[in-house]
Amino acid sequence: MIRYKITIEALSPIHIGCDEVLSPVEFVIDGEERKLIKFSLFDLLEVFSLEEKNELDRISNKKDPSALVDLYKFYAYRLKDKIKKLTNIKQFIIPYELAKRYDEVLRLTSDEILQNFNNFEISRTYFNPLTEQPIIPGSSLKGALRTGYLEFLLKKNENNPSIREIIERVNNINSRTRRGEINEIMETLEKQLLNCPNPSKDPFGALKISDLNPISPIETKILYQVNVSKQKGETRGRLTLPIEVIPPGAKFEGILEIKAETENLKRNPVKIEMSKLIEGVWGHFRVILKNEYDLAKNIGFKIFGLHESHKMDIKERKAILIKLGKHSGAEAMTIDKIRKILIRREGGRTEYQTSPTTIWLASEQKKNISQAMPFGWALLRFEKLS
Repeated sequence: MIRYKITIEALSPIHIGCDEVLSPVEFVIDGEERKLIKFSLFDLLEVFSLEEKNELDRISNKKDPSALVDLYKFYAYRLKDKIKKLTNIKQFIIPYELAKRYDEVLRLTSDEILQNFNNFEISRTYFNPLTEQPIIPGSSLKGALRTGYLEFLLKKNENNPSIREIIERVNNINSRTRRGEINEIMETLEKQLLNCPNPSKDPFGALKISDLNPISPIETKILYQVNVSKQKGETRGRLTLPIEVIPPGAKFEGILEIKAETENLKRNPVKIEMSKLIEGVWGHFRVILKNEYDLAKNIGFKIFGLHESHKMDIKERKAILIKLGKHSGAEAMTIDKIRKILIRREGGRTEYQTSPTTIWLASEQKKNISQAMPFGWALLRFEKLS
């Protein structure tokens, strides 16, 4: 077995979905301090006055959706100062526009508040429920490495007749091709590249990656997820919602292991070798990075810079750049030369292209993207342990 200590340093905001949300009935927003304050109702009940308990009972006994509105206002107007003094609260820095909108919605009618309610549900990034600290699941990292390695194998074997035949099938995919057929073609190609007719022979079964935990405490942030046209730089407002992100500079660590070959893998000519894995993955993401640098110049968003130590580690192949998580982009999750991205046009028309027409950015503002950054970029370092 070969073991590596791996560290991930976020270079741009990262969000890894976990199907958890911050609900408007479990937080209040302090507009002056631009902070969202998440609290536990059980902790709050400990400091309730009798009058406040009675008011909560009244709200809880209502049988219609207006109870949500009453609870929303009850927390914001009556209990904000008490909530801020609780011991086990979690605070998030939020955009000015979100704080302003929260105050505006509080002054609307009950029906209007309900219409806006879901817009204040904020998707959380993957976290440890005991510590409330963000985590990068090993499965997310393994998925990124797998995609880069498959692209490496495809470029190496693209003149193989059986691979060439599958590539031709991919090239013939169009808007009339059934999704099931597309998935079957891609699955066939993956099996051919990895020489694994069944999961037991998949060489990635020998690659184990632990979840990566913070090296030091991390304060996550709330930013807007903004969908921007690559051609015009215009934002699509209805898709602009707040989301929790891991901020640039956050660092995580974990363990990567390449286990000894099992009987099923001994006859497989495809081996997971660290040097090839690093080269293949870096080749995949390097092209995406160049394209995003060019796009940033064209439509005016912000791109991260690299320290000299980063550049030296990349040059010596002690580290590579990767993209992780939600909104990392269709290019990051698909393979060059067989990339087929479904584009939805006006009027319900669809077509497949090799590049998406929009990019997702993490932004403090809904419209101004000058300080916005692409999601998901990170520096992945390797240190051999055994």
